[in-house]
Amino acid sequence: MQRQLTICLFLLALPVQAQDTTATRQDTTATRQEALVKAAREAALPWLALLDAGEYEESWETASASFQQAVTMPQWRQALVQAYASFDTLTSRTYLGGKYLTSLPGAPEGEYVVMQFSARFGTAPAIETVTFVREGNTWKAAGYFVKPR
Repeated sequence: MQRQLTICLFLLALPVQAQDTTATRQDTTATRQEALVKAAREAALPWLALLDAGEYEESWETASASFQQAVTMPQWRQALVQAYASFDTLTSRTYLGGKYLTSLPGAPEGEYVVMQFSARFGTAPAIETVTFVREGNTWKAAGYFVKPR
């Protein structure tokens, strides 16, 4: 009887151990994703500073290969000039959050972080959406969109 009880207790413990392993794996994945989002954000801030300073050519040169293939430097400059035409000088930018993804519509599989910032250009509020892609060990700009709020 005692042997049967021991086996039953062991069998009852198995699902709990499996759940603990799954929970630990999910925690590890979440922690890794948080670290990747943080690294992408740290790369995005100096890149956004290039846009703020009007250094459009340098922002294009430091962007990802996929970004450079999608838009030429003159097209990038023109798009930014048009986008910023209705805005005053940047007065503030606040990070709203970011999400780690391994796929985006129309993009190859990879490691991406899509971030949003609340920005203020003079007195006009706007939302900036910035996408960064991991190339090797470096995060580089893969997309930028700004719209008035």
